[in-house]
Amino acid sequence: MPALLNNQEQALLRGWMNRLGWPLLGQLYLDGADVGATRQTVQSLRQRLALKAQHLGMEEQASFWLKERLEGEAWIKQAESGLSSLLNAPEPQPALTDSVSQWFSKQLASKLQANQMGTLQAIVSFRQRHGKLWWQSLPKFGTHSAQLVERLLRLHAASLGLHDNALIPQKPGYITKHRTLHPVMENLFDAQEELNGANGTNRAPHERCRIQASNDFEAIHLWLDLRDPQSHTYRNYRKESERFLLWAVTERNKALSSLDTSDCKAYRDFLFAPPEAWMNPQFKPRWSPSWRPFRGPLGQRTVKHTEIILSSLCEWLVKQRYLDSNPFDGLPPLAFKELNALHVEHVLDDSQWQWLLDYCASCEASQATEEEKRRYRRIWIALQLAYCTGLRLAELANARFGDITYKSRNGGQYWLRVLGKGSKQREVPLAPELADELKRYALERGASWGIPDSPEPIIGKFRKTEVLVAANFEMQELPFTTSGLHRVLKAFFNESAAAMAKTATEEELRDVETLTRMTTHWLRHTHASHALGGGAALISVKENLGHASLSTTSLYLHGDKDQRYAEMGKLYRKRVEPNQKR
Repeated sequence: MPALLNNQEQALLRGWMNRLGWPLLGQLYLDGADVGATRQTVQSLRQRLALKAQHLGMEEQASFWLKERLEGEAWIKQAESGLSSLLNAPEPQPALTDSVSQWFSKQLASKLQANQMGTLQAIVSFRQRHGKLWWQSLPKFGTHSAQLVERLLRLHAASLGLHDNALIPQKPGYITKHRTLHPVMENLFDAQEELNGANGTNRAPHERCRIQASNDFEAIHLWLDLRDPQSHTYRNYRKESERFLLWAVTERNKALSSLDTSDCKAYRDFLFAPPEAWMNPQFKPRWSPSWRPFRGPLGQRTVKHTEIILSSLCEWLVKQRYLDSNPFDGLPPLAFKELNALHVEHVLDDSQWQWLLDYCASCEASQATEEEKRRYRRIWIALQLAYCTGLRLAELANARFGDITYKSRNGGQYWLRVLGKGSKQREVPLAPELADELKRYALERGASWGIPDSPEPIIGKFRKTEVLVAANFEMQELPFTTSGLHRVLKAFFNESAAAMAKTATEEELRDVETLTRMTTHWLRHTHASHALGGGAALISVKENLGHASLSTTSLYLHGDKDQRYAEMGKLYRKRVEPNQKR
């Protein structure tokens, strides 16, 4: 069983007992935490000791740790003696039926009881229903209180009889750690088992099937499981395959393994105009009752991409001898000119990009709290890293300080190792100024610099003192998920647009519209366009972006079109000028 206090917590408490100042305690033991956070952490450690003393019937010790520290050697010796006795005493064992007042402070127990959580069992059940951020829906229930609850449950998981998955959120539709479904998907075949695909009309002979799948849902997930479940590709393929299955059963009244080419054409038409019942323009998590498969009708480019994914799924099922034929074979291609062209117009010009950086820097400088300053500092680092490297969003979220390598050639170079699309590895150069900035940022956060394979994320989600659930109960910085980083940056773009709109002239309103429409992928487009416009070689930008083909990278070469446009304009004006003199 983990100790009552780990080594770092014991060192922090002993520093407090020896009357070290709050700023120094935060610097030495809490990764530079501010005074408020340091006070709160020490207070929680003292409450932990007092509660253990209370359970052991050591009322004098319980009272001692709830009082403020005193001057003098006698008090320090008494504190050291009491701490040692509590650390060496056996841990009291809670039961799920215990009242929360037996294990938490009076104030925290009152908050829990006010929310119908009077026992430890009630807390476990509530957490399973609402997930690891369960406390956020509770009034006046902060991060610190949640940390105390989390620690108790995990510290005493064995004695409480909680199995390995007891603390995993059991939201509606929970299947496995990678297969969270909406309730509709989970119960899709309950009333119509004949549509599960076990006997689909397009099934290959069962005895020839090469995969262990008895129905369409299992077959789809065997295909999905070939991919990294944390990747954008996995999430995108899961979304497309599951809503195709849902459409087949509920709208077409067919098993997916019974669909033919005419059904695929009908699904194409459906994607262009889904019924209202299938749409919710607001983002909702997959387990929410308000979740819908679509946020709106799909554009031609997106429909084409959807058909490529689903045809790939069906082709794999044919090769695995689950399906007899691919129903997308023979489907006429969409008649859409330049369907494969990139959105190269999704680029910020130099002045827009500089304004965005300046706005972020001014926000950081003007914030009153350290927490807000750190938030804008993190966004500024994310913007610079994305712009200078051209990383995809998932690559940006997964970048670690340990992925930065130093090479001594040509005066010294810093490179970032990247695991990109299709699990292909590449190295991206870091400008000296960017490398210096990242080094300063790492030191600001107490992260490792220059240590190969160090796991600390370059763009971390929380400070170390703010994380609740972490391995071995130790607080550590966590990386953003791809969707989490997208939400943070998109919120910043919207905030920037609103700030610009307050003073924008009529001409500048176009810049406001650009920032409003901007997504994280625009940073990648902007990197490519600015690099090529600044004279970078096409092959260099291709390698930076991780493109498989130069033809894809060349789509960013719009500078020659700008030049051609300006030159043609000059020709026209030259022909007009002589006429004006006559």
